[in-house]
Amino acid sequence: MKAIKLNQPWASLIALGVTDIANLDFTTDYCGPMLIIADEQPVADDFFEQVPVEYSATIGNHILMGNMPQLDALPTGKAVAYADLVGESTEITDETSMWGTGPVMWQFDNIHAITNPTAAPTMADTFGDIDGSKHDNLPAAKPALRMPHLDGDELILPLSAQYFDEIMALDYKFVNFELADAEVADIILADAEKYSLIKFATVRLISNDGRTARFAAHKNSSVQAYLDDAGNPVMVPTIWAPQPIPWLVAHIALDRKL
Repeated sequence: MKAIKLNQPWASLIALGVTDIANLDFTTDYCGPMLIIADEQPVADDFFEQVPVEYSATIGNHILMGNMPQLDALPTGKAVAYADLVGESTEITDETSMWGTGPVMWQFDNIHAITNPTAAPTMADTFGDIDGSKHDNLPAAKPALRMPHLDGDELILPLSAQYFDEIMALDYKFVNFELADAEVADIILADAEKYSLIKFATVRLISNDGRTARFAAHKNSSVQAYLDDAGNPVMVPTIWAPQPIPWLVAHIALDRKL
C-alpha cells in the first residue's frame, strides 16, 4: 500500500474534506488508494501569520464551527485519512482551487477520515510503500462539514463546544465569521460587493456536542473590520490581490434568549 506523509494542518484539512489538494515538490506516476499520514511536527505557533488570509480565515472558521480541533490539538505522527490519488498538476489555472499552489498539486478523491487516528507506520521517506492495508473506523464517505445556513428566517450557526460555552458566558453575545473564507461569505452575505448580511430574525447556535440555544437577532449585526490600536482597519495579505485587504468579519450579534 502507498502512503504520503504531510505536515499539519494540511493532512487534517484533507482528511476533513476542507481541501482535496496536497502541494508537493515531486511527482509520481502512481494513482490509486493511499494512506494519508500527519507527520510528527506540530503546527507552528505563528502559523496564521505565515499564510494568506484566505487560508487562516477558512481554517479559523472551521475551528469555530467545530469541524476541526484547535491547531495545537491536531494529531501528529498518525494516519488520519484514506483516499484515492486521482492525478496531479503543475499548472495553476483559473479553475485551480485556492489551496493549489504547487509546484506539484496532488489531487485526491474518495476521501475517508479515520475517526480515531492510528499510530502511523514507519516511513523512511515522505512517500512510499507501507506494510498492511486495513484500517478500522473508516466512515462510508467524505465527512460532511457543518456550515451556517438559513432555515426560514432563522440563521443556524454551528459551533464547537468550546466556542459555544465562551459565547454563552458573554453578557453581549456575538459570533464572528471571517469573510476571507469564500464559502462562508457566500452563505452569510446577501451582497458580497456591498458587504451586506443576509436577513434573519432569529439565530440558533448548535454545539457539536448537541446543545442548542436560540436568540432574537440583534440590530448590531453587520460586516465589520478589525481595527488596530489607532482605529484603522487591519490590512492583511491576500493571494487574490497584489495589495493587502481589510480584515473583515460578519459580526452576528445576539439579542434576548428565546
